[in-house]
Amino acid sequence: MPAPIESVVNQLLDPDYWHQFIDTYQISLSNKSINNAFTVSKRGKQLRFISTQSEVSSEAIEVISLDTSGTATSSEQLLITVYFAPQVTQLPSIHWLNSCFDSTDSIPANQRYKWLLAGRPATGYVDPGSLVCSCMAVGEHIIIDTITKQQCTSAHAVGKACRAGTNCGSCVSHINALIEEYAP
Repeated sequence: MPAPIESVVNQLLDPDYWHQFIDTYQISLSNKSINNAFTVSKRGKQLRFISTQSEVSSEAIEVISLDTSGTATSSEQLLITVYFAPQVTQLPSIHWLNSCFDSTDSIPANQRYKWLLAGRPATGYVDPGSLVCSCMAVGEHIIIDTITKQQCTSAHAVGKACRAGTNCGSCVSHINALIEEYAP
């Protein structure tokens, strides 16, 4: 790496830099409750930083005044997320990253951004891969998984198993190429 880039990388991987960033950032949002978390791997030259904002709503204040248990609801919003990695292979799947920014209301607040900070999905997540069949929203990894696990040897069989290629047919040639490459 050229010296100026190495200098920037070293600064971004310095925990003191991020502590100072967090302090400055938090001052600018002093009326909000800001939660920050980051992990740094100097050896792997990776950094993950997440900042969320919690704000107790007026409804929650009424709940506190009425409810003797002291429970209140608060809303949490993702403000900033930063992920540095020197090689593309170290980055998580773009499809998984996109899913992290979908509605998170069903995920408990204390776990909402845990996997984003970890830089990898929870166990059991299947990355659909790049979109092959736009009509049925089926990704390449789903088609490959269908071909290998269900021993599909034709586009018709793949279509029956995961619906890919069953509408307009423009992806059938791509499905056939995947069958040629991955069929048992």
